[in-house]
Amino acid sequence: MKLTFFSFVALVFLLLLPDVAVAQQNLSVRPMRVEADVPPNRVARVVLTVQNRHAARDEPLNLEVVDLTQDRDGTLRIVTEEIRARMSPEELLSSSRDWVQLPSERIQVEAGTTAEIPILMTIPPDARGAYASAIRITTDAPPTPEGTGETQEAFFAIRFGFLIPLLTEIAGRPVQQDIRIGELSMSFDDGRDDDAEQVRDPATRVAMEIINAGRTYSSLNGEIVIERRSGENWRTVSRVALPDRRILPGLTLELVRTLDRNLPPGEYRLLGNLSVDGRQLPRAEYILEFEGDPDAAAVAFDTELLLSPERLQINGVAGATRAATVEVENPGDLPLTVSIAIQIPAELEGVAMGDVMGEELSAAEWLQATPASFQLRPGQRRNVRIVSRLPREGIRFPHYFANVVLSGTYEDGQSAGETQSSLRISLQDAESTVAGVIDRFGVSLGDEPSSYIVQGRLVNNGTVDVSTDFSAELISSAGNVVRTARLEGRGGRLLPLGTRDFSGEISVDDIEPGDYFLRVQARLGDAETVTRQADVVVQLAEDGESTELLLSE
Repeated sequence: MKLTFFSFVALVFLLLLPDVAVAQQNLSVRPMRVEADVPPNRVARVVLTVQNRHAARDEPLNLEVVDLTQDRDGTLRIVTEEIRARMSPEELLSSSRDWVQLPSERIQVEAGTTAEIPILMTIPPDARGAYASAIRITTDAPPTPEGTGETQEAFFAIRFGFLIPLLTEIAGRPVQQDIRIGELSMSFDDGRDDDAEQVRDPATRVAMEIINAGRTYSSLNGEIVIERRSGENWRTVSRVALPDRRILPGLTLELVRTLDRNLPPGEYRLLGNLSVDGRQLPRAEYILEFEGDPDAAAVAFDTELLLSPERLQINGVAGATRAATVEVENPGDLPLTVSIAIQIPAELEGVAMGDVMGEELSAAEWLQATPASFQLRPGQRRNVRIVSRLPREGIRFPHYFANVVLSGTYEDGQSAGETQSSLRISLQDAESTVAGVIDRFGVSLGDEPSSYIVQGRLVNNGTVDVSTDFSAELISSAGNVVRTARLEGRGGRLLPLGTRDFSGEISVDDIEPGDYFLRVQARLGDAETVTRQADVVVQLAEDGESTELLLSE
C-alpha cells in the first residue's frame, strides 16, 4: 500500500539538572538551570555557553524568553497562549519574562566552536519574593527532502530545543511563606472505559493538594498515611511517600501516588504530612467512607520487616569479593514471602557535580543478595548475605552506595509493603573528604509578628555520606549571640552530590534595633561545620511596637 505524503516536525525539549551538559545533535548547553538570589533595582548578568561539537556544520539557533508555570503534578511547563488564557492573575504574578533581555533572537554557532550568550535581567525596585521564566533555545527544522518517492512518502523531522529555567528570589525585605495542605483524597479506578470494557488494571490512588498562597519558591516533601477504622481505634494500612517537588508562588499542585494494593470498601482516615523547605507543617486529617474495590476481600496492612543492622557497611577491595550479613525478621502475625532488590539510591539518579555523575557512585551493579527470595513465618528471623564483587579497574571514589529494598507479600498475593536499608562500600585505605556548602539562604515572614522563617539548602560536595544538623544564630555587631533557633531538615544521611533543604522559625521580638548578622550552620556528622551569614537590620515595625528584620542589600 502506498503511503500518503506527510511532513511532521517534532520539537523535543530537554530540561535537566544544573551542571549537566546535554548533547543532542552535537550541541550542548550549560548551565541548564539558573537559580539566583538578587537584590531589587539591580541588573543581573547570566552567561549561557553553547558548544557545537559538529566538525563541519554551523548551527543556527533561535532564542526566546518564555513564561513558566507548573502542571498539577509539579512539572515545569512553558506558558502557551492557550494556557495563559486559563490562568488567573495570581498565577502569573511570579513571571520575570519582562525583565529578561537577550542579545538577539538568533545566533549562529560555528562548527567546532563555543559561543557565549549573555543574558541580562533588570530587577524592578518593587520586586519581592520568587519569580520564574525561561530561555528557550531551538534548532531549525531540517529542510524537507526534494523530489518524490520514498523520501517524501513519510518524512519525520526532529527539531531540538533546550529549556533553561531562570528562577530568581529577591533578596532584601522578607515575603510571606504561605503554603498549606488543601484536600486529601483517595479514589479507586476500576480500569473500565465507558463501555464497561477492561482497558487497564484496577488501581487505588491517594492525592494531596498543596496551595502556595505566598510569595516563596519552596521545596515540598510529603507523605500520606492511610488508616482503617478498627473498632474505636485506627490501624495503619500503609504510608505512601509523595514525589519531591518545588512550588512556584500562586500555584496549586496535586501530588498523586498509586498504592501497591487495592482496598475494600469501608471507613478510612488519611493523614497528610508535609515539610516545606525542610520544616514540618501541621498534620492534615480527612476521614472518608471509601467505596473501594468490591473484589478486595480484606485489607492488606503493611508489615514493616525488621532489619539488623539498619545500615550495612562493606569494606571493599578492588577485584575482590566481600560480604555482609543482615538479619530479617517478620514481626507480623501472618506468613510472608520476602523479595530483596538492590537499587541505585534515588538521590544519585539524574544529578551531577562537575564531571561526576551521581550514578557513578552507585554500588548496585556489584551487589547480590543470597537468597533473593524466601518465606518467613510470623516471628521468624533469617540471615541474608549481601555479596559485593568489585571490578579490578575503574574504581575512582572512596565510597559507593546502594539501597537494599525488602518487599513483603502475603499468601494471597497482596503487598505487605517495603522496608529499605542503606549500604555503603568503603575502599580499604581510601581517604574520605567531609565537605559541604550552603548554596541557598533566605528569610521569609513567619506566622506571628516579629517571627521569621530562615531557610537554606546544603550541598554535600564531599566523598562520604553524613548526618546533618542545622541551626541559626542572630549575632550583634559586637559579636554576641542574642538569639538561636534549631532548624529542621529531612532525616537520614546525606549522600555525596545530594542536597538537603532546611528551615525553621526565629523571633526578633524584644531584640534591640540595630545591625546584626544572621548566621546559619550545618553540622556534617561530628567532623565538619559549614556556615553562611548575611547582614541584617532589626528595626521597629510600622506599628511602632513590634520589631522586624530586613536583609541588608
